[in-house]
Amino acid sequence: MHVPDCLVLIPGKGVAIERVIVDKNVTIGDFCHIADKRNAPDKDEDYYYVRGGITIIRRGINLAAHTVI
Repeated sequence: MHVPDCLVLIPGKGVAIERVIVDKNVTIGDFCHIADKRNAPDKDEDYYYVRGGITIIRRGINLAAHTVI
C-alpha cells in the first residue's frame, strides 16, 4: 500500500521516544531521549511543543545527539 506524504523515521542508535509525533524532515541524533509527558502542562519551545501529554517535534528540526526532552 502507498500512503502519500508518508514519513519513514530512521532515528539514530540508542534513541528512546514515547508518545511523540515527529513532523516531516526531522533528524533524531544518536542516544536522544524524548520522554512521556502525560502529566506535563502544555508548553511551546523552539523545536518542540507539548499538547495533551504528547510531544510534537517541529518540522525540519535536527535534534543533536544526546538531546533530552
